[in-house]
Amino acid sequence: PARGALPTQPPRRAAGLQKRSTRSSQCYLGIPITRTRDMGKGSAASAQVVPAADSPQSYRSSSPSKSTTTNRTKNSHVASVLHAIAKADEDNRHEIPFDDVPPELLCPDRLDLRVWSLLVSNKTCATIENYVTERESKFVEDAMAQLAEEQRQADLPRKKAKKASDDKRGVSASMAATTDARWLARQEAYALQRAKVEADARAGALERSHSEVGLKAVRMGGASKLGDIGLSRIAKCAPRLEVLDISGAIDIHDVGLREVALHCVHLRYLDLSGCSSLTGPGLAAIGERCNQLKHVSLRGCSRAVNGWALAALSKGSGEAIEYLDMSHCQLLSDHDLMTA
Repeated sequence: PARGALPTQPPRRAAGLQKRSTRSSQCYLGIPITRTRDMGKGSAASAQVVPAADSPQSYRSSSPSKSTTTNRTKNSHVASVLHAIAKADEDNRHEIPFDDVPPELLCPDRLDLRVWSLLVSNKTCATIENYVTERESKFVEDAMAQLAEEQRQADLPRKKAKKASDDKRGVSASMAATTDARWLARQEAYALQRAKVEADARAGALERSHSEVGLKAVRMGGASKLGDIGLSRIAKCAPRLEVLDISGAIDIHDVGLREVALHCVHLRYLDLSGCSSLTGPGLAAIGERCNQLKHVSLRGCSRAVNGWALAALSKGSGEAIEYLDMSHCQLLSDHDLMTA
């Protein structure tokens, strides 16, 4: 307006004109809502939250508005997108289709099951024991069959000489077997000698089977479900075991480690890192029996590594040990390290 002119008054609302309102759709706590704001004359602007038409708490009207239809379309689109994402996530979920380690991985004489450590349990150790026993039994039976063939070949000249003597005297083989006392005595002595030879040969073949086809190394780091029973099975079937890694086996106690000390005296590598259930006697038994240890890791075995256990370990295997990790063992003191 021109300078000095009075401002014009806004046009008055008609008497019968209703209040205007604006509606906007939002989402509150996962529930689609509609915000209504009254724009009446002479009253302050107010807002009211009302559930949208497609919400479970909505008050559906017989004739939904255009904004309600739009919200419903958007919400259905969002729901379909979320369903597609959930479906893709379900399809891409990689679950291990095994309850135990596949048997094909338990046959070699050097087992590395660290990749399968989540599945290693006492049942796995029982399967390993069966495989090792079958392999060693087959080795022994083959050795005994070879010995029997060698004995048969060695008996041929003696049997030929006996047959020639009987033919010369005109005595049949059946009559000679029942009437010749010296022959019968020699046969009994020979049978006893042969039984002793077979027993010694079987024992020697079994010992060779431990070295040639027996279990030499077992690495099961992270096998949290491994227990004393499973470790005892491994120890008893592998007297020539040289490498044992059971780091992270929180359910291994001194009973299981004592079985290892009794049967696996040829150990050279032992990793007990994180075996928090050990308390010391098992480690002392290892020191007394396993005198060929070169690598020992006791990282995090705070209850097992104390003064007297370290003294027992150093007394038996101290001269052979080349690597010893005792980090995070709070019970050790400077005096224990100096006197060990």
